[in-house]
Amino acid sequence: MELHRFRILLFLWIPIFFSCKKEAGFGGKKEVSGKVTYKDGVSGTTLPAPGAILKVAFGSRGPTSDFDYVISADTEGNYFLKGLNPGEYYFTAQYRDANGFEYSTPGATVIIKRKKNELNLNFVLE
Repeated sequence: MELHRFRILLFLWIPIFFSCKKEAGFGGKKEVSGKVTYKDGVSGTTLPAPGAILKVAFGSRGPTSDFDYVISADTEGNYFLKGLNPGEYYFTAQYRDANGFEYSTPGATVIIKRKKNELNLNFVLE
């Protein structure tokens, strides 16, 4: 009789256990960081992009206009995004230099898995 109850409970709990998957977004322990640089259109040199704007779409594998989070790079072009759940993320970046020229990237898809806690994603804007 006890074995029968155990099987029934196990049968009921298995679907609940596997359906408790966290969605992409905040609430986890994963981190994405990197540096944003731009290729200067006049000199051709690659320079840091201070204050570059990065947009992130949670649960997306490709280009979108619907972003969930926006961050700015620091004065050296570095950015940090902490506390992410495993999942799919789409990143894009843009920068306007002191002369008013705009630089951007088509973006990058990142899939964060459970095993790796940190991911480095650098952007070179043109």
